[in-house]
Amino acid sequence: MFSNILEAPSTLNLIAANGIDMPFIGYVEVTFRLVSPTSHHTELVIPILVAKGQNLSHPIIGFNVIEQIVNSIKQVQPSTVNNNMLEKTVKATFPSLKRSKVQTFIKLVSAQSSCEYTVKTTKGNVNVPKRSIMQVSCGVYMQPVKEDSVLIFEPDVNPCWTDGLEFTESLVRLKRGAPTNITIEVCNDTDHDITLMGQTSIGTVQLVKNVFPASMFEVPANPTTIGVCHIQAADNTSSLDNTK
Repeated sequence: MFSNILEAPSTLNLIAANGIDMPFIGYVEVTFRLVSPTSHHTELVIPILVAKGQNLSHPIIGFNVIEQIVNSIKQVQPSTVNNNMLEKTVKATFPSLKRSKVQTFIKLVSAQSSCEYTVKTTKGNVNVPKRSIMQVSCGVYMQPVKEDSVLIFEPDVNPCWTDGLEFTESLVRLKRGAPTNITIEVCNDTDHDITLMGQTSIGTVQLVKNVFPASMFEVPANPTTIGVCHIQAADNTSSLDNTK
């Protein structure tokens, strides 16, 4: 998000969680850290958006910022001391948080991040002709992969692009160590050309463990007939004479 503001502030459209637009003036850089009753912890310089017409008594801090600091605290000291310090820090920072919920909060924030990676179109706008299908260049917001990988692309369920364009699920491939650039197919089924804006978020990709041909799961048209012979065992009860 921060890089998008620096690269194209005039074309960036922000939408709140409730779906309304968020007009903003710019941003300021502030130093942020969690309150700690025991020691001085890591500080981060983070961008805070300045929105128009908003009057908040406290800035809204993103979950990713808190996650970054909590994880850094967990790495600086041995586990026992570290956990005690972290509990005190979280309790001091969030006084309304019940004591019984502190560990749950820490586990939630410390959980591994999702394996989904955002896919956006490149900076330039793309004209998609009417009633056509074309490939568009996109970038995946992730580090280069350590080995050749297959990923599955899934379009956003709440699209940010112009009505009339359609993206579908597809498999994409990334080469080891190469830039994380891919091409995604887009369809324009309307009677007019549509412009796909640059830096538009179109979906996510996830790493795929294995790919199997669909034929493995198909039922044969003429399945082999297996003959079954029913064998009934006779119940022969023999009498044993006890002889002395």
